[in-house]
Amino acid sequence: MKGFSQQELSFQTDIGRSFLSELETGRKLPTLLTIYRLSKVLDISLAELMAEVEKALALKT
Repeated sequence: MKGFSQQELSFQTDIGRSFLSELETGRKLPTLLTIYRLSKVLDISLAELMAEVEKALALKT
């Protein structure tokens, strides 16, 4: 997965930097459109992105 700063990712996806921060910390949930935009910019399939989410959730339990 490509590495982006929040500012770069915000610009590339047209998603606010503060919203991205809230997504990262789990304070907000993304819409399907947001997930799609992130997957396109990060050059990762939706399935791969969801697998990463599942891994992250498993680490929390």
